[in-house]
Amino acid sequence: MAALRIELSDRPLERAPADLLAIALSTEDVRALRRHPAAGPAVVRELERRRFTAGEGASVLLPAAGGARRRPLAVIGLGPAAAVGPESLRRAGDQLVARAREARAGSAAIAVILPRAPSARGAKSDRRAAAARGAASLAGPPAELIGALVEGAGLASYVFNAYRRDADRVPLASLVVSALATPRDPALRREVRTAELL
Repeated sequence: MAALRIELSDRPLERAPADLLAIALSTEDVRALRRHPAAGPAVVRELERRRFTAGEGASVLLPAAGGARRRPLAVIGLGPAAAVGPESLRRAGDQLVARAREARAGSAAIAVILPRAPSARGAKSDRRAAAARGAASLAGPPAELIGALVEGAGLASYVFNAYRRDADRVPLASLVVSALATPRDPALRREVRTAELL
């Protein structure tokens, strides 16, 4: 079994070279998908129809999204923003791999959307500015959360198949963590490398 190949990228999710696109988000951010180029209003309507609330550990696979290049889209819940932590992201990594298997995707790209914490001073103007900028206003997650995501995906993608063949199974070979503000940040790279080793 080859290890899951990880790439950190500042490229927008919809431009990532992957068979499956995925968005992990908190319960408060489901409506922000209306303005996300990889999703849009039709995705939000479908999530509402399915009563998807982005609870921690929940996920849904939608048949086609992602702009001009139509690809399946997995939406993965992280739970309430105030409670999002490393365990939420480990579960998101697990759900990502499960949806990739369902879509028979050999590669996946994921963006993690977390709301930017408003400052105490000017919180009202921060919220107005965030609404005006839409999905672009959402902050990138801390390095430890990306590390936990990679760890969860790596653990879920592992399979011992030395003694059996499953012709129908498409292994997830590569994962691009997209839309990162600083993909070359040494702290982020250390967290991801540690997760890969684990």
